[in-house]
Amino acid sequence: MMKTFTTATIVALTMALSTGASSEPNQEDIGKPEARIFGEINQAFSTNQKGNSDFIPGVNDSFFGVDINWENEENKYFAKMSADVDINNSTNNRLSTRDAFAGVERGPLHISFGRQMNVRGKIREATVGIFEGPNNFGTQNVGRASQTLKTKYKFDDFTLVGTVTTDFGSNRNLESWEVGSAYSFSEDINLVSAFAQDKDTGQNTVIGGVNYTYGNLLFGASYERALKDVVKLGKGTFNLVSALERGKQTYKAGFQTVEQGSETYLIEAVHDFNSAGAVYANAEHITEGSLENYTIGIRLRF
Repeated sequence: MMKTFTTATIVALTMALSTGASSEPNQEDIGKPEARIFGEINQAFSTNQKGNSDFIPGVNDSFFGVDINWENEENKYFAKMSADVDINNSTNNRLSTRDAFAGVERGPLHISFGRQMNVRGKIREATVGIFEGPNNFGTQNVGRASQTLKTKYKFDDFTLVGTVTTDFGSNRNLESWEVGSAYSFSEDINLVSAFAQDKDTGQNTVIGGVNYTYGNLLFGASYERALKDVVKLGKGTFNLVSALERGKQTYKAGFQTVEQGSETYLIEAVHDFNSAGAVYANAEHITEGSLENYTIGIRLRF
């Protein structure tokens, strides 16, 4: 079944790319590419009640990259390449691949292949990943995966997405796959859900979430649970966050509880200089071990 899905998707991608193209394509056939350079610098200083302090990169390493988009009358083509920069490595500033994918969009169908954010990461961004600092809530196994084929189809207010990550080495094994959905009741209420399977560990995970906007108030929640506990991580995790915008200031609060585990409380204040720059301060309390962390940081975008 998975082989059939992958084959069908590749065929669909080939058809989408080839439809409407002549044997000798010119600039009018493929459209004119537009490139945009982007990046972000994150730097923070963190300390705890035990006196341990250090400079840290913030919720993301600093990064930079390029977006490329172009379109003709039938298709939209896109590509993204970006790199993380470890600015806290005192001996050697390291570069590592962040995103590296390309794809095509035709009507409601969106197909891409390469290294890109997984569905679980998109759910975190859409629901509870609102904090600037490194002490951020999320779900397990959030991240970017290489050699990932992603297919998305949008039906009005409903979106269906699936990913397949495969090892194209000598074994050519299926490593993991995800299916997710999103539904917008209105501009203010959005629901998201996903099912993920990791073939290496055999762990199956279900995730659900919601965000709700009321004026300048934002609320988000997510719940994640492992259905098959192979790696002993099968605990339910519930996250609840809120944010209040007041001019250039935003005040945020969050709560996380892990089944048979600890609870985490997080508050944060952010001052936006403009759309590109902001400073923030946050405090985190973890009940397990009575750990408290305090962070101040700056974020610059371009």
